Amino acid sequence: MLWKRLAFLVIAFALIDAVYLAVATSSGGVPPCTVGGCELVLTSQYSHIGGISLSWFGIAFDLSFLALLSVWSIRPNKSVDQLVVSSAVLGVFVTLVLLAIEVFFLHAYCLYCMVHGSLLALSLVFVSLGNKYSTQLVR
Repeated sequence: MLWKRLAFLVIAFALIDAVYLAVATSSGGVPPCTVGGCELVLTSQYSHIGGISLSWFGIAFDLSFLALLSVWSIRPNKSVDQLVVSSAVLGVFVTLVLLAIEVFFLHAYCLYCMVHGSLLALSLVFVSLGNKYSTQLVR
């Protein structure tokens, strides 16, 4: 149960990060950044899909994942376990694709994006540990 709570907490922090980024950029501004590449990343052609900022997609993912983690904590079963792990893997995969764009195309880094991605990766670790232990308890 500890790993499930930690996964939930980590995704809650990721949601805060995504909301801050969405609000800060919604008016065309860029939040203050210490790594020096945020403006380039957040205003690049890769920062929007169909005119919608990727941070809004991050919010949607985080909210969906929080809801799924809640179900996972309340009613664990094999199907929910698989869906939670698959969702965490998807989040990390998208993060890696976006990081590759930053590294290979933009040659710039967004601190907020990296924090969000790191939190998603950490959630995958917690989900994997939580899944391992929940599976042992069900048997």
